[in-house]
Amino acid sequence: KVNNYGVKDYTIVEKNGVRIGLMGLMGVEADSNAPMAEVIFDNYISEAKRVSAALKAEGVDMIVALSHSGTSSNAKQSEDEILAKEVGDIDLIVSAHSHTRLDEPIIVNNTAVVSAGRYGENLGKIVLQPNGDRWSVSTYDLIPIDNTLAEDPEILEMIEDYKVNVNEQYLSKYGLSFNDVLAQSPFGFTPASQLAKTNTEEPLAHFIGDAYIDAVKQIEKENYVPVDIAVVPSGVLRDSITQGDVLVKDAFKILPLGVGKDGISGYPLLSVYLTGKEIKLAAEIDASISPILSFAKLYITGMSYELNPNRIILNKVTESHLFDGVNKSEINDDQLYRVVADLYSAQMLGVVNDMSYGLLSLAPKDANGELITNYEDHIIYDGNKQELKMWVALTDYLKASPKNSDGVPEIDMKYSAPQGYKIINNESAFFSRFTNMNMFAWLIIGVILFVLLLLASIVYFVVRIIKKRRHKKNVQ
Repeated sequence: KVNNYGVKDYTIVEKNGVRIGLMGLMGVEADSNAPMAEVIFDNYISEAKRVSAALKAEGVDMIVALSHSGTSSNAKQSEDEILAKEVGDIDLIVSAHSHTRLDEPIIVNNTAVVSAGRYGENLGKIVLQPNGDRWSVSTYDLIPIDNTLAEDPEILEMIEDYKVNVNEQYLSKYGLSFNDVLAQSPFGFTPASQLAKTNTEEPLAHFIGDAYIDAVKQIEKENYVPVDIAVVPSGVLRDSITQGDVLVKDAFKILPLGVGKDGISGYPLLSVYLTGKEIKLAAEIDASISPILSFAKLYITGMSYELNPNRIILNKVTESHLFDGVNKSEINDDQLYRVVADLYSAQMLGVVNDMSYGLLSLAPKDANGELITNYEDHIIYDGNKQELKMWVALTDYLKASPKNSDGVPEIDMKYSAPQGYKIINNESAFFSRFTNMNMFAWLIIGVILFVLLLLASIVYFVVRIIKKRRHKKNVQ
């Protein structure tokens, strides 16, 4: 119940004699990205109408919506623009979720929609001026948050207090401190702003995948059951590694999401099993579905696959093998393979299954091949009986990097470039597009042929009817 958390429908603040009503909203698409959160949101449009009416009754001068709904170039998916159209009493929508940088406000009737990008890269500043009984935009700026922005002593003091709390209440559980140096990187990985922008191999993700596998190996020691595959979805990557020192705070910023069964921040890692057929399907989901649904973009360490983006959807992967970074081996469709992934990945499998109406079904199993019904029962625990958080696995792997001449762990240069996990083949010739088609391709072709046959039949019968009528008319 929201009342247990002190959540209110709205709050009112007064600045320079202006009473401003503030509400918070969660959009439909954003809500769908956390299917196991056990939080149910009412429709954001109907709730915005209800709360706006309440604020008007309170006599506020301005209504501002802090909306985690987002904007899109596709008008039907631009939820905050839809919000502005449907709820005309809102004066300003501060939009989030889609990470959109709006260099100019989107004006919908009397409502301004603004968004400053992502991850605190910009500080948005908007000045509104009275315009009758509403407000209009006077100025709007996105100010880069960098070294040119003057520091605020009060905010700095607040940040230092937070650092103390983070160290004492969280990082100390793992024997870590905020600014500890974990390793050095002799190169920079893909910048955070460019992560997952293309459907190509991402070295950072495979560095993390290796970290997951190594963490399990270190925990299980002589009882280690080999991990065949580690899955890192693009949706959990929130920052990157730059050249130079890599601190504890940097590792956490890369994988900061979620909470585990223990109620402590950070998604835990799970150990599950998939069949070889399902592992191949995971590669196909990445190749075919991720360009449509960004959260389906998967980086699969332990597997090498070649894809041709010019082929029919769900038939883009042309070959796949197990791959340890050096050697490749066959994937047997009916064999069970051990997979390590985070809790988020497991939760999102249900979304992919639902959205594909069961066509793209990955069903995690235990070591005996029995279907898993509760993912939390398969969380990996370290030697201290703590959940193995994905970001902690990364810190341990960074610390375990080979030491350089200064005695400091240094990330291996092999991670500075693709290693052959995902190979893109852009051949567009007819032969390359239609060889070795799988059941999905034949199904799609069958549907297309059926539709064409149906259309041809309709045209045929329409033509016959027209001819009969003309013949009948001529006879008369």
